[in-house]
Amino acid sequence: MQSITILPSKNPIDQARHWQYKALKKYQKGDNRKALKYLKRAHVLDRRNEYILEIAKIYEEMGKHKKAYAWISAIKATDQNSSVEKVTIQAWKALIATNYGLRMQALSGYDEAINVLEREGLDSMKLESTLRTNYGVTRCFNQSATDEDKARLIHRRDFQQAYEYFDKAVQLDSSNCTARYNRMVVETILNIDPKLVKYGYVGDSLIQRLDLPDMKTFCIPPPPPPNATIVQKLNIPKSEILFVVDISGSMSYNAPTGNSRLHEAKKVITDLTYDLHDSIEIGLLTVGGSCDSAPISIPPGHLSRSQLREVITHLEADGGTPLNNVLQLSKTKFSENAKAKTIFLCTDGIDGCGGSTCMIAEELLREDIKVHAFSLLLESSKNDEVFAIANCLSQTTGGELLALNEAAEVEIKTEQIIPHLQPLILVQDDLVKVTFTPQIPIEHDEDSALSTPTVPTIALPKTTKTSTRR
Repeated sequence: MQSITILPSKNPIDQARHWQYKALKKYQKGDNRKALKYLKRAHVLDRRNEYILEIAKIYEEMGKHKKAYAWISAIKATDQNSSVEKVTIQAWKALIATNYGLRMQALSGYDEAINVLEREGLDSMKLESTLRTNYGVTRCFNQSATDEDKARLIHRRDFQQAYEYFDKAVQLDSSNCTARYNRMVVETILNIDPKLVKYGYVGDSLIQRLDLPDMKTFCIPPPPPPNATIVQKLNIPKSEILFVVDISGSMSYNAPTGNSRLHEAKKVITDLTYDLHDSIEIGLLTVGGSCDSAPISIPPGHLSRSQLREVITHLEADGGTPLNNVLQLSKTKFSENAKAKTIFLCTDGIDGCGGSTCMIAEELLREDIKVHAFSLLLESSKNDEVFAIANCLSQTTGGELLALNEAAEVEIKTEQIIPHLQPLILVQDDLVKVTFTPQIPIEHDEDSALSTPTVPTIALPKTTKTSTRR
């Protein structure tokens, strides 16, 4: 009797990532309606903040701000969240309300964020300084019609309250240049002759007459991060890199270059063994055979680079793709004293043995292991499930998604609709026309840095191309 192979059922969390990736492709093509449809499907399968925020972002771009904020307001902290995450969730919702022009929701959001910080006993002056700075800016939001043809009026009492928040922010963190600049601007506004202020409201025309320094000269912003190549991202002295190479049967198929996919994977890895800093320890794990197969396993530093290149040269494609088993095993291959731990994954498929690759990505993140995922396929609708899982691995752990393009070059492909839980940076332009532009990032204490909240269960309303050496 012929045996029947029973394929593992798809994990709902990974299925959600697939719908999210399909949504991303529709979003890039300008099809917001289908992007929303796919994101809502993802959210049904896996009720996490990330999908809610992408839905809200698309509604925002469609001009449906109230609907966008209805989704945002559904995000609630749970007992699973750390103290910093609880503050982050409140502050982030306030920031989004600020950007949507929902002044009262933003003010109450920052109030609650400060209250949570105090209730949780967080001792981070930089974080509190950030919150008070953003509250002060929100306090200065115009309270009259937003029609650009009409004068914008803000009451003196709001400037006075904003000054108190900025001043407190500076006391908490003297390096907070955003707060110092905003305090100086508001103080100058409060010194305008009261006779010129009608009914206590300060108009744009009065503010525009003030001789105020530009923020760029008052606060010298840090230089933007370099647009690093993947080699630069990997070149961390005294770190450890584990090359995880797919040697399943499909890797014998042709890549866009005309060579086999395994040949291209070998070439990229071999090039990296020459390009990486000598102090970096390199290892190898293979993905192939059956779900019970033992992979070729060489922990970082156990072979010289020339010996490792010899092993890579003789790899052959055969069998299936027990990716999840190998990723679980990879966590045990790094030494405890590694300065940084990185997986460089080369694959053309997804796991064939069961479980959630995206949940393993979250485990790797908790172990401080970063994944750079290199897909040997061209990006297309036919391959979007492979790219969705590879993107999930890299995005979750802070790595990059790479792939070959039609010119057979290796490109960084990491993509997302919005950056999730970014540090609190006020991005609203010109709150008081031209002169009032608080847009400098604020740093935080490392021990209390804002981090991505773990995913709570929430109730919804009903309603650059960079190449490796080739």
